[in-house]
Amino acid sequence: MAWLTDNWELICICFGLFVNAFGLLYNVIRYVRAGGLRRVGEWQEMLDVLHSYECEAEGISGLDGAGKLEYVLAKMREYTEAMGQKYDREALSSAVAKDIAFANEMKDIKSERLE
Repeated sequence: MAWLTDNWELICICFGLFVNAFGLLYNVIRYVRAGGLRRVGEWQEMLDVLHSYECEAEGISGLDGAGKLEYVLAKMREYTEAMGQKYDREALSSAVAKDIAFANEMKDIKSERLE
């Protein structure tokens, strides 16, 4: 009994860790059963296809930036319909914007190193 009263902080910390670990495990199992991992895999596959369409659009000389974006989104609409997935224009536009920002950042870094 003396050990319990001397180490009550340690006991509370261990109990809190146990409760949090149990909650984390519960949420992970619920996420996996709901198909969360499958959706993540589908999204990654869509991003890979999106990147290939972006490269394809860069090869088209007659399009400006907005035209290339519309081309990529139209191709992605066709792809998602063919695969039976949900087409989310906002999420895909955001992904394209992130790719463009990353490419511009890499160009800036490359030009700084060349100087």
